[in-house]
Amino acid sequence: MLIRKPQDAITCPICGADIGAADKFCANCGSSLANDRMVNCPSCGAETGSADKFCANCGYRLTSDRMVNCPGCGAETGAADKFCAHCGSSLTAIYRSAKTAQNWVLAGLALSLVASFGAFRALLSRIDLLVRIQNGETVPLSEATSADNFVDVVVWAAAAIFLMTIIAYTIWLYRSNRNLHALTREHIRFSPRRAAWWSFIPIMNLFKPYQVMREVYEKSNPRAQGSYPVAIWWFSLILALLVGMAAGVVSISETATGALWADILSIAALIPDAIAAAYLMAIVSRVTTWQEDRARSQSAVTG
Repeated sequence: MLIRKPQDAITCPICGADIGAADKFCANCGSSLANDRMVNCPSCGAETGSADKFCANCGYRLTSDRMVNCPGCGAETGAADKFCAHCGSSLTAIYRSAKTAQNWVLAGLALSLVASFGAFRALLSRIDLLVRIQNGETVPLSEATSADNFVDVVVWAAAAIFLMTIIAYTIWLYRSNRNLHALTREHIRFSPRRAAWWSFIPIMNLFKPYQVMREVYEKSNPRAQGSYPVAIWWFSLILALLVGMAAGVVSISETATGALWADILSIAALIPDAIAAAYLMAIVSRVTTWQEDRARSQSAVTG
């Protein structure tokens, strides 16, 4: 007896048997028919189910979800995903004010300017003493020791203030960079973690922190007319570092002349260092204010 194929029958993609179009499983081989329509993977060309999210042959993502960058590691992931498949970071970016971190940074920078003024006075006092020694004047040991102790106290105080400031700045930079992911849909080149750690990686910390800050500055306020304050800040900071290194090299010579030039160079380094501190205060204040205003306008502030 001839059995006609039903008009609504389809062919099982696994075994080729004729089955009903409404069937969920093949009656011949038992295969699931949820993915009955096969498509070709755009990456490797292999056949895969039309409802599959990833290609079974090469792992290529088949869904049409818009891709975004994970704020934790920077890897691409689906915009609808709640967690990054690469590092596990939460993708539900939430704006959190960087105001507290900003206040700590500003306080540290203000104290560093005070410490710089103290260092300037201490170094001037010791330079005067060294000039008197070079002119053949006899300087009491107690006076020389007092001058050295004054410089040492100021240097240690400045080091403590610098440590506090760099910690506060790192926290502020991490938070400000992360806020960009909540405030904008633009591609962010640096992830928060990388933004924070570039300052501590030798060689890379000569230019990467500048790139990170420039991105935060420019994308926090797209209407900002260039990022020249960031350039001035970084140039002044690098100049202060180079002059300070030169002072350290000169101080190796254990002579009155070497000590004199080391102190002169140290004073010279204080000038670009103070300029860098002043510009950083302005940059941190501007970025925080811009992000606060932008978050307020988007009603994205969560407290």
